[in-house]
Formats: sequence, structure tokens, C-alpha cells
Amino acid sequence: MQKYDAPPEDVTTSSLEALNAYSLGVKTSEKGDVASIPFFQRAIQLDPDFAMAHRALGIEYWDILEGTRANENLERAYAMRDRVSAKERFRIVGDYYEVVDGDLLKAEENYQLWAQTYPQDPVPLDDLGNDYLFTGQYPQALDLLLQEKKLSGDGYYDYENLIYAYLALNRLHDARATIEDGLARKLDPLPGRAALYQIDFLEGNASGMQEDLAWSAGKPLAEHVLLDFQANTAAYSGRSREAWSYSQRAAATASRENENEIAAKYLARAALRDAELGLSAHALERTDAALKIFASRDVKVLVALALARAGATRRAATLAQELAQANRSDTMLNFYWLPTVRAASALDLNHEAEAIDVLQATVPYELGQPLPMGPATLYPVYVRGQAYLRLGQASRATAEFQKLLDHPGCVVNFPLGALAHLQLDRAYAAAGDKAKARVAYQDFLTLWKNADLDIPVLQQAKAEYGKLE
Repeated sequence: MQKYDAPPEDVTTSSLEALNAYSLGVKTSEKGDVASIPFFQRAIQLDPDFAMAHRALGIEYWDILEGTRANENLERAYAMRDRVSAKERFRIVGDYYEVVDGDLLKAEENYQLWAQTYPQDPVPLDDLGNDYLFTGQYPQALDLLLQEKKLSGDGYYDYENLIYAYLALNRLHDARATIEDGLARKLDPLPGRAALYQIDFLEGNASGMQEDLAWSAGKPLAEHVLLDFQANTAAYSGRSREAWSYSQRAAATASRENENEIAAKYLARAALRDAELGLSAHALERTDAALKIFASRDVKVLVALALARAGATRRAATLAQELAQANRSDTMLNFYWLPTVRAASALDLNHEAEAIDVLQATVPYELGQPLPMGPATLYPVYVRGQAYLRLGQASRATAEFQKLLDHPGCVVNFPLGALAHLQLDRAYAAAGDKAKARVAYQDFLTLWKNADLDIPVLQQAKAEYGKLE
């Protein structure tokens, strides 16, 4: 055991060489997900029945947004769950429920039992905190993640989750301090630098954002992640052509790194942004391109919503039904994404009351950060606000859109954050408060002062403001 430098946790394998490769993977993963993958692959080659190596490889793929590869390895680990120790089983079962099934309730039960059984183990606290981030329970997430950090002492802890708990609660100073702590411990720098970009955006620090983007150039995984962030930032200000250029670069960079599922997600996210800007034809082109590259579950989720927002409601309904049948246990799919897709389709068909009814299921989770988007979008809130606005219920619409402005650390640079300003303008106008609406329209048009002039949403906003004047 000393010769092969065994990891701190007990793992079940018949090969000391496989154990050595696994140990190196565990150590390397603290400095970056991509670098650890070859070690876990080697461990599996040496011992195909090494359940924890399959689990570790699956989680590394999940962390870099390669969902299909993640599921394949986590399913293999789950199939071997009865051959391992109790502690290994907790970890394998929890990851299976959370990632493969998406059943966060079962995952939470597993993590709570794990934490009770091994009260000095920080890992179940991190996993529970991660699930609370998904579901939007940020104070609870922060409490667990701080407990994790305390138990970890001077050792490794998941500083990325702690950063995003602080961000979601708009505690930017604490988020920065956590980034500095993680980087000082020489943990994986990508989560910290990616979060720095988002903090710089929230603080209006354009030069800082450029520095963060420049840092990522040429680094595996980091470059396309930051390029996708930059695409969001461009779309937030109405610069659709620039956003598409960044999305193309992000997808091309991911493809060069043989990460085709991630490339497809970038195109699907571009489709969603275009749909919100009123560029429906572009959105439909992007969805087709994304599905052609990699039609995984996560890609289909984004495509279904983009189709619904672009007016292709039949295709959206077909895809939503397919996803529902194949993922009956997935909490965030069935109680966040699919209701939002169906509500968006109902809205497109002028069935506003139906849209509001369908979105009732999303209320407990509407502030959450579910994959495959992040940190958060508040999509159910935004669509509900649109439905209320079209029903003439201006005060209810205002309350919904105000939620996006009240949670900047959740929405960050996703374009709905900017468009919520425009929707509030419309709600004020519908309520008859022309003075407030006039100021709000001016604020939105200032935010979009460098926007592409041919964007339908901008043209509509200018026309509406002109009527007020």
C-alpha cells in the first residue's frame, strides 16, 4: 500500500497497479478534470471490475459536461455496487441517482444516510450542497458547503460549489475570497477563473472579463467554456452576430478536443439565445446543427426549449414527449425543463392560462441551477411573466420579471436578465404607468445601445417606446 501510495479512502480492486493509477487520478483531479481522465482510464484497463474507477471517470466526464460518457461509466459502476464496501456503495449509488437517473430525492436520501453513517466524511455534504444548488435552495447549500470546507481542513474541498452558493446569494465579496482560497491551495483553476469572469460581469468590469478570457486561450476545456460565457455576454447586450461568432468558436474548440457533446450544447444554447432575440430562422438552423453533432439527452433538452421559443411547437412537443418517456425519474427534467417547454409551446399557441397552470410544477425549483444550463436562467419565471402580461395581469407579470432582476447572481449574463428589463417596461405600460414605463424603456435601450439594429426584439422595443413618447 505504501509503495503504490494508496488514496485516503478504501477502494475495492484486485490490482495494485490499477490502485496506483486510480490514486494518481484522484490527486490529479484536484488540479483539473481533464488531466485525471487518462489515469482513471488506465485503472479500468488494468481492472475492468474496478467500480470506483468507473465512478470517478464518470464524474470527471460529468464535470466537463460530457453527459453521455458520464452515464456510461456511472452505469457500469452501479452494476458493480454489491461488490464494494459500504462507503463505496454510498458514493456509487448517490452519483447514479443524481447523474444518470436525475432522481434528486433518492440521491438526497442516500447522501443524508451517508453523512449520518460517516459524520467525518465531507463528501456527502458536498453532494448534498450540489443538489441544493440544482434546486435553488441556496442558504441550505451554503450551510452544507461551509461544513464541508471545515471538515476538509487544509485539504481538498469542492470550492466551485461554494463559489456558486455565494454568487446565487449575491455575496460577491465572499465568492471572490473563496476563489482566492481555492487558487492558493492549487486546486483546479478553471472553476475559479470561470467564476471570476461572471463576477467581473456583475461588477461591470469589462477589462477583468477580457483578462479572464485571455487566461483561457489555448487551455484544454477552459478556452471553450470562457468563449461560451462571452457568447452569453454579447447576446445580453443584443449583439447577436458577435454572440454567434463566439458560439461557433466554442463549438469548434470543443470538437478539436473530441468533446462533441459539449460542441452540440454550445450550438443548442446559441439556438436558444437566437429564439429569445426573435431570430427564429437562425434558431431553427442551430437546433438542426446541434442534433446532427450529438443528440444526447442534455442537447435535446436545450433543443426542445429552443424549438418551443422559436415557434416550432410540434417538434418541441415530440422531443419533450420522447425525453419524458426516457427519463421518468429525472427531477429537474420533469419539474423544471419539460414544464417550461410545454408552457412555452402553450404560449406560442395563445393558451396563456394553460402555460401558467403547467408552470405550477416548477415553483419549488424555479430559482435553481439545473444542467444543462448554468448558473441559472429562471426560465419558468420568465415564461410565466410573459403569460401574465398577455392575460393583462400586469402586477403579477411585474412580480415575475422582478425576480430576475432581484437575483443577478443566479442569472448572471444569460440574456433573459436583460430581456426582463424590457418585459418590465411592457408591464408598466400595461398597468398605465407611462412615466415609469418611459424611464424603463430608456434604461433598456441604453443597455442595448450597441445592439445589432436588425434584431426583432430591439425593433419592437423602439416602436413601443415611440408610442409612449
